[in-house]
Amino acid sequence: MITVAWRAAWPWLTGLVRRHWIFASALGAAVVPRLVAMIGFQPAVLFRLDTYDYLWGAVHVSPNVVNPSGYSLFLWLLRPFHSIVLVVALQHVLGLGIATWVYALVRRYGLPDWGAALAAAPVLFDPAQILVEQFVMADVLAMALMVGAFGILLLRRPPAMWQVVTAGLMTGASVTVRPTTLPLVLLIPLFLLLRRVGWRKAGASLLAGVIPVAGYAGWFAAVHGPVNMTDSNGMFLWSRTMSFANCAVIRPPTDLRALCPSAQPGHLAQPDPARRLRPKRYLWNHRTWQWRHEHSGFVPDTAAFTQANNDRALRFAIAAIAAQPFSYAGVVATETIEPFVTTNNLRFPTVQPHSSGLGRADRRYAVAAITGYTGNDQGVAGDLGYAAAPSSSWCCRSPSTSTPTGTCCPRCRWPASRPQWRSASPARRPPRPDCPPWAAARPAGPLSRRRSGAARWSA
Repeated sequence: MITVAWRAAWPWLTGLVRRHWIFASALGAAVVPRLVAMIGFQPAVLFRLDTYDYLWGAVHVSPNVVNPSGYSLFLWLLRPFHSIVLVVALQHVLGLGIATWVYALVRRYGLPDWGAALAAAPVLFDPAQILVEQFVMADVLAMALMVGAFGILLLRRPPAMWQVVTAGLMTGASVTVRPTTLPLVLLIPLFLLLRRVGWRKAGASLLAGVIPVAGYAGWFAAVHGPVNMTDSNGMFLWSRTMSFANCAVIRPPTDLRALCPSAQPGHLAQPDPARRLRPKRYLWNHRTWQWRHEHSGFVPDTAAFTQANNDRALRFAIAAIAAQPFSYAGVVATETIEPFVTTNNLRFPTVQPHSSGLGRADRRYAVAAITGYTGNDQGVAGDLGYAAAPSSSWCCRSPSTSTPTGTCCPRCRWPASRPQWRSASPARRPPRPDCPPWAAARPAGPLSRRRSGAARWSA
């Protein structure tokens, strides 16, 4: 049956390639750098803690307090395959699909084949795009949902009801992946009203877009309390106000004065806004106000992102914007223009990112996230500071309850004089004496570095 269907489709496929040979050639050429990226960076390019947050969220399904967990749900669907390589391979396919959709859409609106191929070329060949596809990050999935929504909406004029509903659902789903797409939930119905397709279709698109967002917010409320997408929106907005905030103008109440730029530690307390560091330095510096009550649980970087801190930061940010609206508008305009006038600094690293910027708690969390998702360390534990012999005793626990999760890190001590444990098969090994019974699990493969300075590691 499959053979018959393939034989019937082959003439159509070859005819399609002949008619669009310019784009087909570009699409085939774009596969090559993606294969090189997959071979050169295995299992993926691991991007700080965000990657491990998403992997951890796929193993322990729960709404994350820093970033929405839509991408973690995507990873959860792929978890039965226990492969990060499969994840990035699918993301490369999504990237090629985005380019194909762009080509098809602009061709439908009258652009010649060479012009349409040129429009799709940035997605096909931009090194930054290929790098983003090689990340275990949410950006490509959000991009695919956005472009897919636009393509379906513009496929025919005027759009049918199924098109506006599908586009609304896809934009709503993209918000649960990357919340920066939230304005599209409102902009698409506005576009439909401007095109005079009718209030029913505009309303259907709005409702379809709201449903995924409301569903996720309800899930977040059930787990964490507030009806929100994260506990980080106020924190991120506060960090952005550090680019211009002047507390002499804002005059915050007493309980918000600790959030002023001048109250931040060390070189962050720069009085001149033009000489201040980038906003992320204020957000992630663990000496600033939001980190003064360090969390003792297993998942790092959650101490600051509480409902109380988020509400407090949001109050300061709103007060700063209200007191200095033109300064805020200037910062927004400057940072909106910046990507169009500066060189892109998103480049492939020369080696796999190492553990120099990660603390011990972050490193153990990173290894546990990869191990929990794939069943082994995927050969990157050495990059994260775990090529050496175990030296301490701890195991992974739930971030909220501090109870064992079943995913355990291979760090519990066992005396060297007990060779019978080391020689036994993993399935028959008893727990080590200084670990609880549930701590017997360990990664499937030994940790070994291939060669000094190499970017690849063997599991």
